[in-house]
Amino acid sequence: MTLEQYKSCVENKGKPKSPEAQIRGWKSRRAGEAFERLIDASCEAYRRAGMAIVEKTPEPMAPIKPLPGGRFIAIFRERAQCDYKGVLRGGWSIAFEAKRTDKDRIYQKAVTERQAQCLGDMYRLGANCFVLVSIRMRRFFRVPWLVWENMADLYGRKYMTEADLAEFEVTASPNRINFLSEEELALKWKA
Repeated sequence: MTLEQYKSCVENKGKPKSPEAQIRGWKSRRAGEAFERLIDASCEAYRRAGMAIVEKTPEPMAPIKPLPGGRFIAIFRERAQCDYKGVLRGGWSIAFEAKRTDKDRIYQKAVTERQAQCLGDMYRLGANCFVLVSIRMRRFFRVPWLVWENMADLYGRKYMTEADLAEFEVTASPNRINFLSEEELALKWKA
């Protein structure tokens, strides 16, 4: 939760959410956590196989209230970086943002301006950048950064449908998403 979202919650304190909205929010958070766990398991499998070291970027937090015993209440600040970064065997950098939806399309605005700036900057320096998309936690897609960034020009709109995403689909199992390409997996150590 960003500082702005926290302030909005405080301002709307007397207005309870409908039970339906609360359930939708709970389901969305759980699905997001499951997607993240699946990505983390994939990253760990790549690390164990010596193919890549890819790590989740920690989310910056701001303490807002101290509690006894050295604990505190904190809020998440707006992210300035992408979700995952790392290095592939051979020395190539990788950076990606993970986005999920329960709908049949993903909107370009799902990647914030700051996240887009981070991915764009890293791409221009030579990193392999993409957006890893989950549709209903059943299908997974690795959308190259240039495609995501130029979505409006390529598709005439600022979203991609499940059909648009099909060419970027990656395989997955119940415990892993195979988001690295064959070319990336074949990289050799730099001389």
